[in-house]
Amino acid sequence: MRLRNQAGQLKRADMAAGQLEAANQRLLAALARDATNENHWASEPLAFSTFADPESALKSTLWAWNAGDPAAYLASAPPEERAALETDWQNKSDSEIMADCKSASRLWAPATEGVCVLRNKAISENESVVDIYFEGDGKTRRFVLTKFGGDWKVTG
Repeated sequence: MRLRNQAGQLKRADMAAGQLEAANQRLLAALARDATNENHWASEPLAFSTFADPESALKSTLWAWNAGDPAAYLASAPPEERAALETDWQNKSDSEIMADCKSASRLWAPATEGVCVLRNKAISENESVVDIYFEGDGKTRRFVLTKFGGDWKVTG
């Protein structure tokens, strides 16, 4: 009898957790669409900014990933990834390189409808974690950014 009671409590707790998660997603979507939210980047302002701080770097990187432009893609890459891309692209034609970039851009297409910075947490002087809500698919993604010299790059 006791196990049946505990199973019922677990089932109710699981249902409540699911309801809370759904409510949280609805609230995140409303926050993302709120015109007064200064952390909201509509699709038009998603453009190259700088790599001087984590949020600007993420904005520039999302733009680069969506643009499908090889030069922008390289500029957004951390040093090791950039070196690997340059090596990989040495033996490829321009059309193959563009195809690589366009393929990657499909992964980040939900960002083109707008994104909202939910949290930017400095882990250290050279590392930050930024949570972004993507309006296109209603999902939140976490990005780790690392500072290389004076530039911030997405590393995870």
